[in-house]
Amino acid sequence: MEQQDIGFLYKTLGSLYPTFETPPRLMQQLWLDELRAYDRPLVVRAIRQWACQHTDHPPTLAHLCEQIRWGEDEDRRVMRRENRQRLSHTLGDAGAAQAANPERTPEEASYGQLMALLAYRHLDAWVDSQGVKHPKLSRAQMAEQCHAWAIRARDAQRRDLAADLDHAGSMWRTWAEQLGQTVHTAHMHLLGDEEDPALAFLK
Repeated sequence: MEQQDIGFLYKTLGSLYPTFETPPRLMQQLWLDELRAYDRPLVVRAIRQWACQHTDHPPTLAHLCEQIRWGEDEDRRVMRRENRQRLSHTLGDAGAAQAANPERTPEEASYGQLMALLAYRHLDAWVDSQGVKHPKLSRAQMAEQCHAWAIRARDAQRRDLAADLDHAGSMWRTWAEQLGQTVHTAHMHLLGDEEDPALAFLK
């Protein structure tokens, strides 16, 4: 914000709160110093949000800065959600495109679909084919899932796919162990996939 923006801010507060008084000159400089790093629309939005919650008194400078930071945090949360959604859609589209590409072998197409599904489940909470909601997969769970799929692929006589899945599982195991996560291989299972039509090619 610049000096003219601060003047607009005072007018906005004055229109919302008749008791608001423009600060003395030295205090105005303090307002400018504290708000200089923020864009005018963000500050105005913070004022409106404050006014929705506090109809009887205007915000202090400290209150306004706190409201602005809350708005920034909310913007970041929304952006992260949107980025996850965009990425999940991209991964799903990529898996479908790979499966439909006649130049890809069936093993490559299946592997691409599984990796897209795995990445989607790693981004956020997900719902299986039975409508059961699961928390997002940890790196250790991703390793376990890859190895469980490899067992299913090996049972279906798809040994190349099984080898690729085991390799992916080994990589996720390494990354999981770097975070101190333990990969359990004794009770590997398919997470909510027994009736998942996306995995019909593993039957």
